[in-house]
Amino acid sequence: MKKAAFVLLGLLLLICSSVKAEEDRVVARISEKAITASQFEQILNLYDARRRRQMDRNPQFKRSVLEKYVEGIVLSKKAREKNLDALPEVKDKIEMMTNEILAQAYVQKEIVEKIAFSEDDVRRYYESHQGEFTRPEAVNVRQVFIGVDASSSVEMRNKAKAEAESIRKKLEQGENFASLTGQFSENPETKEKGHSLGFVTRGRLAPELDKVVFSLQPGQISKVIETPQGYYIMKVDGKREAVIEPFDTVKDHIREKALLDLKTRSINEFRAKAMKEAAVQFYLDPRPGSKSETKDGNGAN
Repeated sequence: MKKAAFVLLGLLLLICSSVKAEEDRVVARISEKAITASQFEQILNLYDARRRRQMDRNPQFKRSVLEKYVEGIVLSKKAREKNLDALPEVKDKIEMMTNEILAQAYVQKEIVEKIAFSEDDVRRYYESHQGEFTRPEAVNVRQVFIGVDASSSVEMRNKAKAEAESIRKKLEQGENFASLTGQFSENPETKEKGHSLGFVTRGRLAPELDKVVFSLQPGQISKVIETPQGYYIMKVDGKREAVIEPFDTVKDHIREKALLDLKTRSINEFRAKAMKEAAVQFYLDPRPGSKSETKDGNGAN
């Protein structure tokens, strides 16, 4: 029993020492100053979640961040040696950036981190925004297209229409849609897929086509449809009714979206309140011919 305990203790110490070694691993050096992995991780934590995911997927991106960070240390040191940080325009920029960073830190600490969104909140959002989580009605469509130029003569358009009518007749007689469209249809984008457009929702097609395909039942073939670009024959292979996505499927997406909405609204309300309490007013330079405007922190005249 004691032997097993010693072995377990040894493994724990080995794991802890490995983690510590990884944190203390030097990732860059500036003369005698070492930058460790743990120090660099603190820099990476300053980036938002989306940028962090990009860096985790792309080591080269992470390397470029490290290079930029080190370059900033090196060049800023040279700037201080030249007393450039004492220049009024530089001091103004530093103050402006400091104010922005402090403002962001305050909003993050006092507003964002205090926002909570419970499972009940997620459920209420789902029930009151079901239109956002409805998969729209769609039809699985194939098409035959006989194109004509806008400048084509009446004779050429009539010839193209007659060809389309001939194809439709063969389809009605039971000829295979995919093979027949491969011989006659002129749409290269769908030719390799048996002239299937796949499932399309309302509004995806031109209005004259959209109206027809959503009136057809599965297996039905449309009449020849004339458009400025040419003649279409549409066939519906199947229909998919509109359906509301189940709560369990979308709840994580809801939580993320609703939290973002709540954060944005809370931050905007807090900023407006803070500006009002500070009695902020803006005096805009008048445009030519206009009167000077005065606005308070809420943007009101």
